[in-house]
Amino acid sequence: KAIKSEVAIGLYNEFREQKWEECRTKINSNRKATNFDEVKTYSFLLNHLGFLLEHKYIDAHSIYDMMGRSVFVAWYSLSDQILDRRKLVDNVREFYPFQYHFQYLESELRKVEKKRRKHIEKLIAKMGNPNRTEAEVPQTSASIDITGNEA
Repeated sequence: KAIKSEVAIGLYNEFREQKWEECRTKINSNRKATNFDEVKTYSFLLNHLGFLLEHKYIDAHSIYDMMGRSVFVAWYSLSDQILDRRKLVDNVREFYPFQYHFQYLESELRKVEKKRRKHIEKLIAKMGNPNRTEAEVPQTSASIDITGNEA
């Protein structure tokens, strides 16, 4: 567990570096108009995180706490280009599909978000009034995904 903690701390520090912040800013500003080649190093970082997640070097809850919804925005913004490139470069007999682990990361983090959303909203509501009882905490509304659709 200590080794996993060291990995998570290292990833957190890496994720917060200026070069990745610039990529996230570009993706947030341009959304679907983001040019994959301009942020491909960030996409590959997320792909590597997905690999570590799939092979249990890190856990999805830690990654979700570290990255929040930024993985969702990145996948939404880049997925069309990634899926188009898969058609050109995939050889499933030899390799995983192009950026497979990035997609895996996004999928696993969505599961975490869905499980934790109600719990987080209850915590936030209690912070506003620490004397509230469980029955007084408002019920969770539907989750809205990055595209604006109900999840």
